[in-house]
Amino acid sequence: MSVSATAVGENHAAAIRRFVVATLVSVTGDALTLVALPFAVLAAGGTAADVGLAMSARAVSMVVFLLLGGIAGDRLPRTTLLVTSNVLRAGVQLAVGLTLSTAASLPVLLLLQAGHGAASAVYLPTASGLVRQLAGGETVQRVNAALNTAVAVAMTGAPVLAGLLLIWVLPSICIMLDGASFLIAAALLATVPRGRAEADRGAGVLDDLRLGWRSFRSMTWLWAGVLYGGMFHLAVQGTLHVAGPVVAARALGGGPAWGILMGANGVGAIAGSLAASRVRSARPLTVFYRLFVLALPMPIALAFAVPVWAQCPSQAAAGFAIGMGSVLWESTIQRTAPPDQVSRLSAYDWLGSSALRPLGLAAAGPAVDLLGTMPVFLAATAVLAGTTMVMLAWPAAQRVSPSA
Repeated sequence: MSVSATAVGENHAAAIRRFVVATLVSVTGDALTLVALPFAVLAAGGTAADVGLAMSARAVSMVVFLLLGGIAGDRLPRTTLLVTSNVLRAGVQLAVGLTLSTAASLPVLLLLQAGHGAASAVYLPTASGLVRQLAGGETVQRVNAALNTAVAVAMTGAPVLAGLLLIWVLPSICIMLDGASFLIAAALLATVPRGRAEADRGAGVLDDLRLGWRSFRSMTWLWAGVLYGGMFHLAVQGTLHVAGPVVAARALGGGPAWGILMGANGVGAIAGSLAASRVRSARPLTVFYRLFVLALPMPIALAFAVPVWAQCPSQAAAGFAIGMGSVLWESTIQRTAPPDQVSRLSAYDWLGSSALRPLGLAAAGPAVDLLGTMPVFLAATAVLAGTTMVMLAWPAAQRVSPSA
């Protein structure tokens, strides 16, 4: 999809297009690493526990630094921060690839992955602020639709690309390709206007933290939505990505079946992101919560191990809800937050999902071992249905208002 030059001005339209391409390239590279890193660790003599530590080090570091990253995104030129974050992540991934292709050291690998997480903690909320800076309040939804479509395309296609690459090259080479993708993204973003820092740089970091917390706490719709998203990641996404492959292995035909289901989910996410650019509603959060009713059949179908062909529509519907819902949610934050606090408030949103999703992934495995896949998926369905009903019955959670 394209962003109209008449809507945002020719210079900003070109900058947004480069931003979208940079996102597509860097997310594709990072998705290669998600597939290749476990194999690279194992090929270097690591254990399954080492794989878990390597995958979690990045997430833990990102959670620790997210709020500081949000403050940086409001205080400093955003394009400069995004370029710097991508250069740092490029260096990290190139070093990871070299480390795993020679004498692998787990402590060094964990340190490098923690560095990646810290750079991502700056990048993510800063990118949200840049959308507001480039697009303004009226066109942020179209820009977010383009960005989320790029992410969905990358996350759908990159695992297939990784699988093909791993036939011919070492996993460490895939990780170094990720490093190269960040350098390409940094070069593209370096041509985006730097803009100006929105927040008062004379204030201290603690003052900025307190101001961000007061604003976050005063917006009922925002903290309620962050809790809702956190529960979704904890109960639904965590269960899907742990118990889902178990169902596929036991009853659906194994890896190929799971790949088909995840492909259907990805196609739905692409369609939802594309369609979001055309949604116009005076009550975007009401639309947002209603969308997640579409996700309810997905865990039910997995609970009963419905045949793959019959599950594909439920996966596509869930992906559609996530794709469109993400655009509506992010656009609402960017339109409503004070211009000097967009990155800080976006950081709270990222914190809700980033902190609880790893917990969901960690808890799902023991739950499946103890209870089996059906009870776990039915419990996830109950959590999703219950939280969605609460939000739809709670007017304050749907009524968008700026901070007090």
